[in-house]
Amino acid sequence: MGGNMKKAFLFIFILGFFDVQNGVAFRGITPDLQRKMAISPDATLIPVNIILKEKADFEGLIRATQGIPKRIRRSIVWEEIQRVANESQTSLRAFLEEKVVEGKAEDVRILWSANGINAKVKKTVIEEIWNRFPEIRSIDWDETRPLEEVTDYRISPETSSGSEFGIRNSELRNLQSTMHIPPPDTAWGVKKINAPQVWAMGYTGTGVIVGNIDTGTNYNHVDLADHLWDGDTTYPNHGWDFLSN
Repeated sequence: MGGNMKKAFLFIFILGFFDVQNGVAFRGITPDLQRKMAISPDATLIPVNIILKEKADFEGLIRATQGIPKRIRRSIVWEEIQRVANESQTSLRAFLEEKVVEGKAEDVRILWSANGINAKVKKTVIEEIWNRFPEIRSIDWDETRPLEEVTDYRISPETSSGSEFGIRNSELRNLQSTMHIPPPDTAWGVKKINAPQVWAMGYTGTGVIVGNIDTGTNYNHVDLADHLWDGDTTYPNHGWDFLSN
């Protein structure tokens, strides 16, 4: 049960982030989904995220579970998330089950933390959901994100100048022998947030230091190797080593 619980809470965290990004800022059928509906044939099953208005009281849960052992705290939070979703989604789930039988929906999945449902549905069903269920806050297109292809290159100061990877020669001795090189084109996610247009306006991030707290960052990655803050001998490895301190 411990392993399943850990996976569940990782899933919750990811969906919680998704909810902040997609649910709070917009109410209704999102523009991306409207455009997708406009170009899709009537028979197409469009993947969507249906987000409800009601949410678990996470701030209240934090206050209520302070001082409680972690395992018990997780159980309490998980039970509350399930309760909210199960109570608020009853009518919507029944509706989608009917549409599955009619061949107008498929692959219905519960998004627990976001209190939502992911499914593939016809565009007439999307419109019916929005008009029929006032408890719905937003419906968004669950767009397929392309995976970036990476290629392994073996490099060393003896065999490469580093210039072909955009890396200074002085940095080569600090790099691992194998590097994962992304395609030369700008990454999909960067384009999605319109970063190139911002760069064209002159906002390049020069002089800005960005902090990152993570369980592991490959600071030898080609996109980071020559863009890292130098903490000198006081802070080696471009930051604070929480593991050893």
